[in-house]
Amino acid sequence: MKLDGVEDAERNAVESADLVRGDGPAELTWRGSLSLIAAIIAARRVDAAEARARLEQAESLARRLGRDGNIGFSAFGPTNVTIHRMSAAVALDDPDTVLALGERLDVTAMPEGLHGRQGQYHLDSAWAHGMRKRDAETVIHLLEAERIAPELLGTSRTARQVVKDLMGRERRHAVPGLRGLAGRVGVLT
Repeated sequence: MKLDGVEDAERNAVESADLVRGDGPAELTWRGSLSLIAAIIAARRVDAAEARARLEQAESLARRLGRDGNIGFSAFGPTNVTIHRMSAAVALDDPDTVLALGERLDVTAMPEGLHGRQGQYHLDSAWAHGMRKRDAETVIHLLEAERIAPELLGTSRTARQVVKDLMGRERRHAVPGLRGLAGRVGVLT
């Protein structure tokens, strides 16, 4: 996906998910993970209906799995499906859905070591709060994402854009920590 092969990635994800047979934990995990990849691609193409259908499919598989897991480092389970719903809502420019989903999610309940998924939750939450001009909440989520998954924040275009937007309306006394964060993500020159 990151090498401009989005169409190939989507086709491969959908076709591969259709090939996985069985109802064991591994098979549910692989079909679900591939459905999540395909859902995010559909959301980035701004095909909300297809993204929603693929997320529903992944959610059904996660319910059947019955727990958050990490088979094959997939992080697949109900919590990860909700995080992907949040990411799809970001791609579809829907901050209210991101905030509503985030309110009911406890990412600390995920299996140990899933820092990237937890960081993505905070990054998506930061984006949504930023869109609603809730600067203090935005920075709190960005700092938490940085604490949990610093590599995510350092490579994310979304994080840089959110920080740029915050800097554009900076209120130093109301949002402590912003300037330091901006320097660490490469927004300050």
